[in-house]
Amino acid sequence: MYKKRMKKAAAAILLGGALFAWGGMIGAFGAPEMQNTVDPGLAGISVPLDRYYANAENAEQMLSQYIAEQGGDPILWGKIGFDHLLMSDNDEVYRILEELLGKAEQRPTEPEDTTEDTTEDTTEDTTEDTTEDTTEDTTEGPTEEPTEEPTEPPTEAPPVSPYANIAVTKIEIEESYVNVRSSPTTQEDNIVGHIYNHCAATILERVEGENGLWYKIESGNVSGYIKADYFVTGDEAEELAVQIGKIYGRVLASGLRLRQEPVIDEFGANIITTLAEGEIYAITQKVEPDDEFVRITMGRHDDGTEVAGYIAKQYVEVYVKFDTALTLEEVAAKEAAEEEARRKAAEEEAERQRLEEERKRLEEERKKAEEEAERKRLEEEARKKAEEAAMATRNALIANAKQYLGLPYVWGGNSLASGVDCSGFTKLIYEQYGVYLERHSGHQAQQGTQVTLETIRPGDLVFYARGGVVYHVAIYIGNGQIIHAANETLGVCIQSIYIADIYCMKSFLP
Repeated sequence: MYKKRMKKAAAAILLGGALFAWGGMIGAFGAPEMQNTVDPGLAGISVPLDRYYANAENAEQMLSQYIAEQGGDPILWGKIGFDHLLMSDNDEVYRILEELLGKAEQRPTEPEDTTEDTTEDTTEDTTEDTTEDTTEDTTEGPTEEPTEEPTEPPTEAPPVSPYANIAVTKIEIEESYVNVRSSPTTQEDNIVGHIYNHCAATILERVEGENGLWYKIESGNVSGYIKADYFVTGDEAEELAVQIGKIYGRVLASGLRLRQEPVIDEFGANIITTLAEGEIYAITQKVEPDDEFVRITMGRHDDGTEVAGYIAKQYVEVYVKFDTALTLEEVAAKEAAEEEARRKAAEEEAERQRLEEERKRLEEERKKAEEEAERKRLEEEARKKAEEAAMATRNALIANAKQYLGLPYVWGGNSLASGVDCSGFTKLIYEQYGVYLERHSGHQAQQGTQVTLETIRPGDLVFYARGGVVYHVAIYIGNGQIIHAANETLGVCIQSIYIADIYCMKSFLP
């Protein structure tokens, strides 16, 4: 009977179901429930928010307030799980519950226990008539129990925050971590893991430890103690989840409309697009219990503007995903993986730099080759232009010389009008093109640039000698021919270059 009365007292305090709502919060990491199920493939701690918005009663607050009113210690509730208080048949649990309830429930004396036992035994041994009388007396007779049960339904308490028993790390140094310890002290040898910034943990117990309040937490594969100073809970944890982008929404219906504004437009003017079932998006605003829409983001355009809109809350599974703490073994594995990643990154960077240097070298060589080719092309072009210009001059000189075909040969003659000898003819023709030669052929042979039969060009001079003494000069006109003042019989005429033994050939033109 004592246990029954204790259960009824607990049920009254927890308002007929608030305890199960709180227990549901504690078990939120695995409850297979519509819009509460968390994808097991997602890493870290995930808190389903929909149970929070289902008007669960604040069992924790009510029990704590009740205990305070009865003169009990409201801190002690944290040492016992509520679900165990209600469901367990263990005497030790009921002893602790009695301690929590204080004056509200006094443990019956031994005679009551004896009477209860005797009554049960007598009921079993008596005849049918006696059993009926006893049952009626027991059922209808006045007892203390009805006075302990509430006569009216309690007023609904505000919903329990899903973050009430979830702590989120908030460390000043962004990339730092805090040690998780096997006891609530800062001994050097009691570190069991690390928890980094913006990770989540389940609070198992609140204890007074070294220098203040500590939490006994469970996060990932780590269970241990950490100072409460490094955590935020409740509304502050929820605000932080929004700030660091840890709230997500899974689409529960195919073709869900994404809207520019959180209103339903009968003309559909504010519909951006439709979303597929099962897709997951980041939620960018805190979700309130009475919200009809939630705001999600799909990323950003190339120009940096955000692609975001609103979807109906009833078709979205809203949850929060956090990273968790690491054991020392996991920390070592993580650091080894990071070191390996850094090594590979360094190797890749070195290879990238080598390839970049090779690319630059090849590019430099290509540029040099192109520049050299361009230089040669320009030189060749200039050479051809110069040669064309020179040939134009040479052709002009030959054409001019041919005007004097038939001019009389006059020994010592120096006139293109009355007559010339061989050296007088070459001297007068060259003067018209800015080249000044000596008057005698032997002297002319000592001027100019030596050429050969392979390199001679039209306009060059050909000298003839006898016994090593130059006696005649002619102008080469190409195709193995010369124009010259031959003698008194032929005058100025065209003949073969091989009219006599060639002494030398000279060039006086470009």
